[in-house]
Amino acid sequence: GAEVVVRSADGAPLWATDAGPRDGTPVVLAHGWTNDRRIWGAVAQRLVDRGHRVVMWDHRGHGRSGTGDDGFSLDALAGDVRAVLEHFDLRGAVLAGHSMGGMAAQAFAALHADAFASRVRAVGLVSTACDGLRGAAPRADTVGPWLIAHPRLERAMASARLGPALMRNTVGKAAALSHLDAMRATFVGTTPDARAGCLTAILGLDLAATLPALDKPAVVLVGSHDRLTPPVHARRLVMLLPDARLEVLPEAGHMLPFERPDHVAEVLDELTAA
Repeated sequence: GAEVVVRSADGAPLWATDAGPRDGTPVVLAHGWTNDRRIWGAVAQRLVDRGHRVVMWDHRGHGRSGTGDDGFSLDALAGDVRAVLEHFDLRGAVLAGHSMGGMAAQAFAALHADAFASRVRAVGLVSTACDGLRGAAPRADTVGPWLIAHPRLERAMASARLGPALMRNTVGKAAALSHLDAMRATFVGTTPDARAGCLTAILGLDLAATLPALDKPAVVLVGSHDRLTPPVHARRLVMLLPDARLEVLPEAGHMLPFERPDHVAEVLDELTAA
């Protein structure tokens, strides 16, 4: 597809890919924390092959995208979703978000209800949550972002031997080295400020009260072996959303766009008829 730079409201330059036929039903793909749009590649190819228009972008501070004046809050990520939808003038789109991308989609529905109502037909929430990620660890809000931005961790992740091993808990029973190496590369490609700032936003995630605003058909996907956003979070989403169904994928982990691209693409294809 074509590469395009989208300017968010606070000036953040967002690098996006626009692929597939322009008259196809649009599917908009938002990636997760410390990933970039390439994580969606296998799913995007399958959707384009089915005749859909696919738009995906690098979140601020991730991949090739820069940072705007509003930093790395969920409000800023929600504004980026709006900027992408409006730049390409997409209507009747399926909005799918993996992990942090799913959180951005939820925040977009709550904070930009007008754009959500007029531009989105259905939502796919993949390996994500609406709250409860801070956990019981003391000082998680301060130690976690400090550690994730530390140069020593970055050097370890940059190692082609050690980095993939550090990513092993992101996938389920079957691990492909190429997937682990890709996640190592996208982690290193994310700026330390974005890693720390977005992690702070994720740890403070509290969107449960806003979910009634997400009043479109939704499918929630989760791997049975997801250690980062376990199935309990998916079940909570389905309980709180007005119109949602749950699918738990056996033996899969957190990285469903890598681990189960056929199934994820099929679900999003079905949502285009919602």
